[in-house]
Amino acid sequence: MTAAPPPARRPRGGRAALAAALLATSVAGGTLVASSGSGGSSALAAPAASTSAPASSAPVVVTPEQRIAALLPQRLAALHLGSRASVVVSDVDAGTDLVRVRATTPRLPASLAKLATAVSAFASIGPDHRFTTTALVAPDGSLVLHGDGDPTLRSLDLRTLAAQVAPALGAHAGVRRTLVVDDSVYARPTLAPGWPRSYYLQEVSPVRGLTVDRTRSADTGLLAGRRFASALQALGVPVTAVVRRHTPAGSVQVGAVQGQTLREVVAAMLRVSDNDIAEQLGRQVARAVGLPTTWRGAEQARALVLGRLGVPLAGVVLHDGSGLSRADRVPADTLAALLRLAADPAHPELSSIAFGGSLPVAGVTGSLRPGRGRFETAPSKCAVGRLWAKTGLLRDVVGLAGYTRSTDGHLQAFVVLENGSRSTLALRRQFDALGATVTGCW
Repeated sequence: MTAAPPPARRPRGGRAALAAALLATSVAGGTLVASSGSGGSSALAAPAASTSAPASSAPVVVTPEQRIAALLPQRLAALHLGSRASVVVSDVDAGTDLVRVRATTPRLPASLAKLATAVSAFASIGPDHRFTTTALVAPDGSLVLHGDGDPTLRSLDLRTLAAQVAPALGAHAGVRRTLVVDDSVYARPTLAPGWPRSYYLQEVSPVRGLTVDRTRSADTGLLAGRRFASALQALGVPVTAVVRRHTPAGSVQVGAVQGQTLREVVAAMLRVSDNDIAEQLGRQVARAVGLPTTWRGAEQARALVLGRLGVPLAGVVLHDGSGLSRADRVPADTLAALLRLAADPAHPELSSIAFGGSLPVAGVTGSLRPGRGRFETAPSKCAVGRLWAKTGLLRDVVGLAGYTRSTDGHLQAFVVLENGSRSTLALRRQFDALGATVTGCW
């Protein structure tokens, strides 16, 4: 993806410098007064107090946004990540950036790339869309299971579909027949650029137009076919073989089931960072805009849709929808733009990303749920339930991108992304503390 970026958003004039000066003054002897209690203290919170500085009784009023602008770069610097980290914090309500640290440097996004997948899917397909899986009878009497690329198709749905098919066959229900699986809604599966073969089954399934129960399999289409065949046989419709072919001309539909809304599908993807759903949705975006349902087609479609939305694409390379590719690159600036866009009232089709519970909630749901070691430390646990964000992890990538509200109620969109260090729990927890800094509780 390449495109000329729009004019850069600039921090409000002098905010960071003013905040730093005010904080330094407060530590040197003045009284720090935030507009709402900021709570907590830390050796990283401000420069060490000078014993020679004159005492002052005048209060220094620092807004939550000034506090973020001053403290976050300091606390990031204290992690000694050097040039490996990028940070953007945007005050969505004010329309300004509070912090920009190497914001335009392209980096491996890991699963933060799923934000681009979610936005492009909603914009091109619509949040209320449901994928439809159909059953047909071919002219030769064989049955056909035709996939529409529903990423959340369940065995229950297949049993429902079988219950429609059996009565439709009438007196011929007991005739032994072949079940044809047609998952050709997508191009045949191949490895994405930047994917080692070891990803298959360990991280993702080959991308096919039929899956079932979100089960990872070398052949999700035939797996779905076998489960449908079992449901048919339980209703007295014997199936002798399950084969993959295109739907024969002249086939007649005898049943259909609709899946969950795209809104629900995207939430399932974002909460637990489901790679298989992400890749299915990448192909669906290509399909929606009329491009081939290949890796290249999905990449071009994503760029097309995001470009139309005004998302800055300079430096963006997204070969897949999940962020697994070692060749993917996205600047923090682009990720922050996606978050701002999802929170923009002018784009209600995207609102469930920001406000619909789709993102993991700190210490509560999804990839940030209890037991994952996140938001459990003294600096970060104050943000439990107050911050919602997408996680991004590869062996050498740590990312956190989402939203919180500062202590004055302003919605803050933030991105913290680092490449090159080992993705340890300790580093993830340090990023949690940076999120708590944006919240204003540490």
